Amino acid sequence: EHNIILPNISLSLYLRKLKSKIKTLKALECSCSQAGSPRAQELHELVAEMEQDYQTLESQYRGVSMFIESLFRPSHFQKGHLVLRRRTTRVFSEIIKPQLQLFLPKFQERNIEIDVGLGGVPDIDFPLSVDKGLMAQVYANLFSNAVKYTRTNQQGRRYMSFGREELKDFFGPGKDGIKFNVFTTGPHIPPEDIPHIFEEGYRGSNIEAEPGTGRGLYFMRNVIETHGGVVGYEPTNEGNNFYFVLPLITGPEPPIAVELADTKKA
Repeated sequence: EHNIILPNISLSLYLRKLKSKIKTLKALECSCSQAGSPRAQELHELVAEMEQDYQTLESQYRGVSMFIESLFRPSHFQKGHLVLRRRTTRVFSEIIKPQLQLFLPKFQERNIEIDVGLGGVPDIDFPLSVDKGLMAQVYANLFSNAVKYTRTNQQGRRYMSFGREELKDFFGPGKDGIKFNVFTTGPHIPPEDIPHIFEEGYRGSNIEAEPGTGRGLYFMRNVIETHGGVVGYEPTNEGNNFYFVLPLITGPEPPIAVELADTKKA
């Protein structure tokens, strides 16, 4: 854990220094503009690019920090299983969107469209009580698989979509669920593979030369079941749909101090 935390601290310090240098450059840009320098516009564009790069780095740093905390949380090792830290989280803006931005260059490299119109993504992002770090890793695994296994459909399109759907009484009377999905175009998973795709270490027969360990979907199942949900796969007319259903819980949440105290008792 020590070997992971130190580089993370170093990156945090680097980002602070970079932000300070950008601030200095902006002051220089202002001076050049007031002095009527012919290079003022060029400097303005350079500063704008640096600010964009900084925002991207900072976003990725926050994501990595969240991953590290959720993976190396001491309570996981003390109890021998995943321990949730539920927080009221806006799933799209705080979990899905940051992961999508992280994987966007990889989708673009493989000419994979992102079709948000087909996934039923709502305009209103509602809160849900989940472990933000662990759920972010679920989407990281799903988007990683989408990058590797999306193929062209019969209409010549290659795309990924995602969304959500509220399911009334899914977990029993008065116990609603919410279904999240990631869809990709391409050939269906072979029927003989379907019963095993969420098993640890299992890799299907249609993986071609794509790298992987066979643990991503197993990890997803573990996280979702720890949340009290279920995972699944369904073939559709144009491709493959991976989904999970969570209980529609929005709170209340125990204070962090209570969670830590419970961990120490275990």
